[in-house]
Amino acid sequence: MSVVLNRLKYRNFWVTRLGALKACMEFLGKKDSDAWLFGATGHAFVLNVAPDGCSSGPTAWNCDMITNLAHNLGVSVNAVNGWTTEHDFALKQKIAWENTKRALDKGLPCYGWELGIPEFYTICGYNEHGYLYKGIGTPTLQFTADMSVWEEILRGEAGPQLREAFASQGIPLAGQVTFGPGGYGDIVIRCEGAEGEYCAFPMNGQVQIHDDYSRHSEGHKPWEELGNASVGWLHAGWLELGAASDDFTTVLEALEFAVEFAANPPKWVMPGYKSGLPGYDNWIHAVSHAPENDDPQGLAYNGEVWAECRRFAGAFLEEAADRIGGPAGALLREAAVPYQEVAASLARYRSLLPFFGRKPGMPEELRRELLQALGNARKAEEAGLAALKTAYGTMEAKLSAR
Repeated sequence: MSVVLNRLKYRNFWVTRLGALKACMEFLGKKDSDAWLFGATGHAFVLNVAPDGCSSGPTAWNCDMITNLAHNLGVSVNAVNGWTTEHDFALKQKIAWENTKRALDKGLPCYGWELGIPEFYTICGYNEHGYLYKGIGTPTLQFTADMSVWEEILRGEAGPQLREAFASQGIPLAGQVTFGPGGYGDIVIRCEGAEGEYCAFPMNGQVQIHDDYSRHSEGHKPWEELGNASVGWLHAGWLELGAASDDFTTVLEALEFAVEFAANPPKWVMPGYKSGLPGYDNWIHAVSHAPENDDPQGLAYNGEVWAECRRFAGAFLEEAADRIGGPAGALLREAAVPYQEVAASLARYRSLLPFFGRKPGMPEELRRELLQALGNARKAEEAGLAALKTAYGTMEAKLSAR
């Protein structure tokens, strides 16, 4: 027996947890903006960096509050968690499997961790052997091309190399071709009159051209293997509709979490990792001491994730100001300004050190420019946190006076 929810897709963000949750919410008919999801869950304001700036920082923290705050958006998020080191891990694998099948049988969207690489995926179905999932690595690979094609794509040009590469596969780019950012480091290629879109990103010295995430493609994971991977963490959940909170409560609780998380509390932040301004200090230290000849993969990954978060932080505060209005709305709009400055500085950082297309090593000129961008971001973040605290205090006082 097999069950597949064909309408359940995958939303491609660097924060793959929210990509999976967003896809599940859209399946349930929820149409909140991307910025509202990032902000309402507090993730837009999160920053968590390891001492060496490795790629674990964006996911190695207690994320429980993210799913808790998602309840304000009118969904109930339920999940099974476990570690391979726990004595009842096999039982938790079985519980996760049975719960997921039961949810899918009811037509409820599911998601999970590390069905492919160590990121989040949507679970769109199952068969007698295991989970069917969508996410990073599941869109069908159409073809590979020379890196000269990637150079044209980066310039936003539908040049002769790109057109020849597509034509060789029987896909003529006859109409107007446009390019846009994807989520996990890819660039989306759209062609007028063509069916669907294509995603391009460099890998192992070639450009890979994939279908986009709206087309039907999926991976398969035997249920007894879930959690038995590099991280050793089992996480499988499902969403169902619930009661949404009003906008005031949604924003108030998001700001409360943002301010609390920035203070580096041990209940959210693991030993050695740092959040908030100390997180920037970890990041700056890691860039300052990055070996000249190593691959700066972790530093690039942190840049992509936190640039995405701060891009949505300012947008969320603007939307919150529009929804709430009044004195609190004015303070939220003021708080958006420094976060837009943070976003600009981190966008500069990621343009200097993109995850895909990065070059090995850390030349001193690159190091200097990265540190300048991080210093500017930290300064703006400090102003942003102060503005968040002011807005939160005003909103909390208003709530107490009701």
